[in-house]
Amino acid sequence: MEIKIKNKDGVMLPLAETYCEENIVVTVDESLFDQDYTTEDALITREMTHYANNRVKVIGTRALSHFTTLTSCEFKNVETIKSYGFYYCSSLLELNFPKVTTIELNAFSDCKAATIARFNSLKKIITDVVRSLTTMKIVYIPNIESISGAPFADCTGLEAIVITQTNTIATLATTNVFVRSGIANGTGFVYVPDNLVESYKSATNWSSFATQIKGLSELPNDIKEELGI
Repeated sequence: MEIKIKNKDGVMLPLAETYCEENIVVTVDESLFDQDYTTEDALITREMTHYANNRVKVIGTRALSHFTTLTSCEFKNVETIKSYGFYYCSSLLELNFPKVTTIELNAFSDCKAATIARFNSLKKIITDVVRSLTTMKIVYIPNIESISGAPFADCTGLEAIVITQTNTIATLATTNVFVRSGIANGTGFVYVPDNLVESYKSATNWSSFATQIKGLSELPNDIKEELGI
């Protein structure tokens, strides 16, 4: 059996090997093709503004640290973000990770342009997730079950934390969770299911922020539109 391969211009490519029909393996000289190395070059020079990868499930330690020109990224299947994964991505505008269940220490430190965080699958917060991100306005953690550490400390611009799960009240390990944030300063609110508002207001540590807890029915329309809920 003979195999012939042509490129898009009809030029015959060199044949590597020929096997039986059940197991054909062909190697071609890729230099004969017109290659687009834009993304590869941008990764090396750290000059990319957008990056999408829906294959990987883990963002490694410092994997994208100091990508200062990165304004947006798409990782639909990432489940774990290791320490300093996005450290000093100072132009990144949104933290959108729908399948993330684990976020390690300082994963988003100095992402100082980010205004919204979406962690749809996150159930436990044990590290400083968005700490000191003063531009952060909205944090969407619909299925959160427990919060500890000081993940929202110094988020002075924080306007809304949105929780939608109705199975249980998310536990709050300490009032330091919101220290010096918009929630603690009285300018931001935690939005929870309407039927759980009073339970949240009287729950351990949540009670310290009772005046800042509201029902989802009070969530401003612009935030609903931003989150698509």
